[in-house]
Amino acid sequence: MASPLRGVIYTLRRGPKKEAIELDADVAGDVQSVFWFDGRALIARRSVSEGPLEWHPETDGFHLIRVIDDHGRSAEREVQVQFGW
Repeated sequence: MASPLRGVIYTLRRGPKKEAIELDADVAGDVQSVFWFDGRALIARRSVSEGPLEWHPETDGFHLIRVIDDHGRSAEREVQVQFGW
């Protein structure tokens, strides 16, 4: 997993223009799509050709972000999100 980064607290501003955390995975050449999860909740199914995904978390705190490719390989990372003004 290329992003989100390890050991970083992501501070996002609330407001009309929501800030995002980029989700990006390094995948093998045979991968066509990936599935992004926040815990057990599906964030998105994304074609690898679309590039990174902008994730707009709804809640602060710790999130377990998981990516699974279309061959069943996976990676996960704990992400801490806090909201500021």
